[in-house]
Amino acid sequence: MDFPPILNVAIGLVFVYLTLSLVVSAIQEAISALLEWRAIHLKGSIEKLLIDRTLVASLYEHPLFASLNQQGDTLLNWFKQKWLDRGSAGPSYVPSTVFATVLLAVLVDRYQLKFETDTTAESAWSQLNAISDNPSLRITLQTLVKQAQTRSNDRFLVNWKTEIAQWFDLTMERASGVYRRNAKGVALLLGLMLTLVTNADTLNILDRLSADGEIRASVSRLAVEFVQTRDCNSSECLGQPELTQLVRPPLGWNISDAGRFQLQPTQNDGYRTILGWSFTAIALSMGAPFWFEVLNKLANVRDTGKKPDPTNE
Repeated sequence: MDFPPILNVAIGLVFVYLTLSLVVSAIQEAISALLEWRAIHLKGSIEKLLIDRTLVASLYEHPLFASLNQQGDTLLNWFKQKWLDRGSAGPSYVPSTVFATVLLAVLVDRYQLKFETDTTAESAWSQLNAISDNPSLRITLQTLVKQAQTRSNDRFLVNWKTEIAQWFDLTMERASGVYRRNAKGVALLLGLMLTLVTNADTLNILDRLSADGEIRASVSRLAVEFVQTRDCNSSECLGQPELTQLVRPPLGWNISDAGRFQLQPTQNDGYRTILGWSFTAIALSMGAPFWFEVLNKLANVRDTGKKPDPTNE
């Protein structure tokens, strides 16, 4: 059965988006790991939470915190130490229970407090008054003392640690939202750069897929094969499609005899080309998992249109 050309055009365009999005994801992950964006963002969020850099430094020096930072002898770590001249920024993830335990332990050492299993809410409230140099933290912890007291006074210390852990989780949820928005902006920038490097003009790709049946069939076939051989929705397990199998890929620059990069003959309108590049950059910022899901749905629609094999009656 011949499928409507518009469906194969859509499959081809989405497949190009998916392929380039995988490249953007790989580049972004490499930069993020090299510059330790997650660890730096986490540390900055904890500093905003506690409003005391020296206190945060004490947390990061605690053995429980330090044990979360497993770097290993990798080429990436060697490069950071050799060429960036800096060590690790710390762990990129801290469990809330570890944060609560370490925070109380550091406060006990710093302010000579005494929190034991038989400590009552009244005693904890009174002892927290010793934190005179950080009134915001003191008030927050005293508020959490009151909340823990409403749970059960028989297990006050456990309940208090639970309240601190929940406070940390809520704060980290907001911090994660900020990080995701920042990552989206970086993905948009990387997507624009890759778009220009590959001359991935969405409008030109649509024109070429619509006009050239051979290119359209080649891209559609490779896209469907790619979907059928993958059983995941994340960029980590998708792998990279082999674009070299395509018949005349619908993107890229023309190279003149003088070795200069030129637009393709069909890109004869500068404003239209810029608009096409913009569409591609925005599409790539949406991420590979999104485009894999879209491609998967389009492939399913394509498969449902097939005629069943004839049977002998």
